[in-house]
Amino acid sequence: MTTVEKQRLRDRMRRLAIRSSGDGHAGPLSKLLLTDLWSGFSSVLIYSPLPGEPETSFLATAAMGAKPRFLYPRIQGESLGLYSPVPGSEWHVGPFGLMEPDPETWTPWPLEKLDCAVLPGLAFDVNGGRLGRGRGYYDRLLGNPRFRGIRIGITWEDRIVPEVPREAHDVPVHLIVTESRILDPARVLDKEPKSL
Repeated sequence: MTTVEKQRLRDRMRRLAIRSSGDGHAGPLSKLLLTDLWSGFSSVLIYSPLPGEPETSFLATAAMGAKPRFLYPRIQGESLGLYSPVPGSEWHVGPFGLMEPDPETWTPWPLEKLDCAVLPGLAFDVNGGRLGRGRGYYDRLLGNPRFRGIRIGITWEDRIVPEVPREAHDVPVHLIVTESRILDPARVLDKEPKSL
């Protein structure tokens, strides 16, 4: 039954209006940069957004002073590989039309050295539940015992729902950041962000 409930919620979330490119894409990400937690990260996984997801390029440019190393995922069979850019790194279009690192021109990054994963989702709930697109790539990555970092969901306020149906393999996030608030179901923040 949970699989059916998840699909219904996915269908409902996909029917939400696609946001225009000028519609405050930096909102959720700018809130994340205001947390003391952020300044402690040395390696951060970010994603190439699909239409309607918060843009992540802002994160890499706005956080230059903090100097975390930004990593990007690449689909490799049923798994995600992590890659760090180097001078001359090139992008390729991946299986779902997303830009992915070219493994010939990027440096592989070990999962155990990842401090934080910034994640998209179709929906989130206040308890850290995350509804992905159904392929399980992020759940397999984040459920790997070698990953001991912080999981942060980035989304829009209208994607927060009362409950995301969960199955045994679903991995919840520690924090959820929207354009208007930060939800901390795992209690990982020592204090509130400096300014909301």
